Amino acid sequence: MPTRDFEIWLSDTVRIVVVFVTARGCVVKFVVRLVVKIKGIWYDVRRYDTAHGTPHIDVLNWRGDTLEKIWLAQLDPADALNFAIRDIADNHATYLQRFLV
Repeated sequence: MPTRDFEIWLSDTVRIVVVFVTARGCVVKFVVRLVVKIKGIWYDVRRYDTAHGTPHIDVLNWRGDTLEKIWLAQLDPADALNFAIRDIADNHATYLQRFLV
């Protein structure tokens, strides 16, 4: 199964990291992370993935602990992957502000 990855830089210190696996041209699993660089260290702010067999969002703190899990069971992996990228691109400022509080 082919794995693809890429990054979308939103600023010098904020990026979206995308990794996904396809089978027969269909997305079967993925991870999309909003990451921020603070004092030289990269931190995951939010993570969208299929780690538990169902697309979901992990809202994280600076230690990497999951503060909240939001299930996206109504979305198939391909739709959830696209949703994750759009959601982070549109709302990253709000997510970063909450992370830094």
